[in-house]
Amino acid sequence: MNAQPPTTLASGSGEPADLLAAADRLLPQIKRLPELSHVVNDFLTLSRKQYLTAREFEEVISRDRDLHAWLIRQANSGFFNPARPILTIADASVIIGLDALQRMVHAVCSRDLLRYRMRCYHLPGNGFWLHSLAVAACCRSLAGAGDRCPLNAEEAFVAGLLHDVGKRVLDGLLPRRGGQRPIDRAQELAACGVDHAVLSARIIDQWGLPAGIGEAVRRHHASAEAALQPGGALVQLADAICTDWGVGIWTYPKLDLEIDPARYRRQLSALGFVNTVLVDQLDTLRPLLANLDEMLRALDHNPVVRKGSASSDTAAEAAGAAAPGNTTGSDDRSRHDRQQSHRQRSGRQRRQARGRLRRRRRSR
Repeated sequence: MNAQPPTTLASGSGEPADLLAAADRLLPQIKRLPELSHVVNDFLTLSRKQYLTAREFEEVISRDRDLHAWLIRQANSGFFNPARPILTIADASVIIGLDALQRMVHAVCSRDLLRYRMRCYHLPGNGFWLHSLAVAACCRSLAGAGDRCPLNAEEAFVAGLLHDVGKRVLDGLLPRRGGQRPIDRAQELAACGVDHAVLSARIIDQWGLPAGIGEAVRRHHASAEAALQPGGALVQLADAICTDWGVGIWTYPKLDLEIDPARYRRQLSALGFVNTVLVDQLDTLRPLLANLDEMLRALDHNPVVRKGSASSDTAAEAAGAAAPGNTTGSDDRSRHDRQQSHRQRSGRQRRQARGRLRRRRRSR
């Protein structure tokens, strides 16, 4: 995804000019951020269609050969244990599920950007990455539950994914004294002149993503006195749910914690939801978020290997596992060969030991 020429945030954004100027002063730091894969933008384009087919999904993934090989490798792994070799993304979507496959793709595409160890914000370990993906998943689910949200499901997901991306820049500017700690908007403004919501929107602007995504992110920490627009209410509600459950914040999130819809009356009103809608959504989200941490740990242990990296041979093996005519994955074959060799060696050693024992007995 290519960065767009620097542009000034819309004057109608409602933000004070000094906040916008402070965000513009941080453009050099923004340009040094790892950019999202073009796959994210391709998905946003496809999302404007009424339906997304597995074939269209595969066309997008095939433009990134390393990602394509990695996904095929995962689909052929023992975790999914397919009955026959998976050779295409369309086949993988049947085994894994199109929604789950898309979450895996977004996790991979955001890894370089969001797998960042915070020095100041209280998001331990991979908490920044996990919290961002959790809020994204909540946004996607909530966006489909009502008709007031101006974002479609994919745009809502990207808004949730990038809602805190400005924290990555601010984390390097905040005082390190005190280590990881809760940091509020007032502390951000005092140290950096801009808060993370406005800066996140500036980054989204710089990357040329749809304006509605930036607007929702900009408004996701709107004060109680300000009018809450549906896009901002969506991200704010998803962020609040994940924060209440401690996803990315606590070592063990408390997904069984009951959430009172009355606490979010303002956000629900902006989205046109009744309380029962939120209760139903929470029941849907719990198992979804419970699996996110496991998925990120697996991705940490088995990342996508890009060409030119030290482990490029691994990527070649993954691509070879998906090649036509290769009836078994290279990993499965090499494991089988090692096991067979070990059995043969062990059997040979046992026979030799028995032969030595017989010879010693004869010599007596």
